[in-house]
Amino acid sequence: MFIPPNALSGSRRHRLIVGGMLTPFMALMGVTLSIVAANTADRPLPMIGFAALALSAFAVAWWCARYWYAALRETPEPKAWPWLLPPLVLIVIFTVAGIGALKDGKKAEAIGMLVMAGLLFLPFAAGSVAGLVGLLKHRSRRRHGPATVQNTPDPQRPYRAWGSIG
Repeated sequence: MFIPPNALSGSRRHRLIVGGMLTPFMALMGVTLSIVAANTADRPLPMIGFAALALSAFAVAWWCARYWYAALRETPEPKAWPWLLPPLVLIVIFTVAGIGALKDGKKAEAIGMLVMAGLLFLPFAAGSVAGLVGLLKHRSRRRHGPATVQNTPDPQRPYRAWGSIG
């Protein structure tokens, strides 16, 4: 399901209407997907997929509820949603399920789940390294102070040997 990023921007009335419609719909969708995940507990991969979808639906419902509440109370929009939470939960789910499958002797399923956890983890690892490098560069720049501009003398004006023009 795609919800455009500007769905909850605009006038107060628009945010109240759209947030009021999206919040219960996404919460109901999360409850339905949770029930489907509980009914597929005998098959781990579909259960993980439905549980991840349910978690995402609940996260979007919470996001919509925050914007709806901000519009209701006439406060500024809340800070951006930390989109890091659902992928981290998926990484933990895949890792735990993969380790559990290894203990049960299901080597093929375990390798698949651990590979998925690793693939989800790679962007976070790269982002963390890039953030750390950026932070270290920023701190280094602050510690050494701003770059000083070297004072170079102005270039000499060309000499006119023929006298004044005027």
